[in-house]
Amino acid sequence: MYKALSIFLVFLSLSSYGQDFTSRKQKSNQDETIYLKEVRAFIRYIHKDRLKDSTYVLLNEPQIEVTCEKLAASDSLFSISEKNKLNEQLKSQRVKSWEEVWPYKIKFISPGNLKEFNKLNNAFNWVAFKKDISSSYYIISSPVFFENYSFCIYYEANYSDSGEIGVAKLYKKVRNNWLFERSVCSWFHSWDTN
Repeated sequence: MYKALSIFLVFLSLSSYGQDFTSRKQKSNQDETIYLKEVRAFIRYIHKDRLKDSTYVLLNEPQIEVTCEKLAASDSLFSISEKNKLNEQLKSQRVKSWEEVWPYKIKFISPGNLKEFNKLNNAFNWVAFKKDISSSYYIISSPVFFENYSFCIYYEANYSDSGEIGVAKLYKKVRNNWLFERSVCSWFHSWDTN
């Protein structure tokens, strides 16, 4: 009897663990589905002018400049728990490939293809890039949403033969419109040496 009761209790606990694991996995899948839906809606709104622009070239892998990652996460606007979540999400880049979630067809470039345009002295070959791809390219981060998708931090950088510029911006959602609140980090570098 004791052995049967022990086996029953072990089976019951394993069954309960399996249900809990399945429940957590379903919640995680639901969270990811909601996140990707919000990403697409955000991109459609923020990039409505670029969505169908055939000259717009985007690095397929989401990234953020380390300087902006640290500044955005240290901004006094956020609570400590929001800063921790922000840091975690900025580092993790939940979107793994823009090509998989971008709402329209544009040009994508992989980090590997981008490296092909670096010369031996580590200077970017803009002449070849312009000839083969475009006059510039963009890098953007995975949007970081918080407060139930009512705020978003989003990083975007543009690289061209004249220089590079990047900015992390805070947006607020008001009646399904994303309104720019303020920049939390920005930087600029010119190639002009004159």
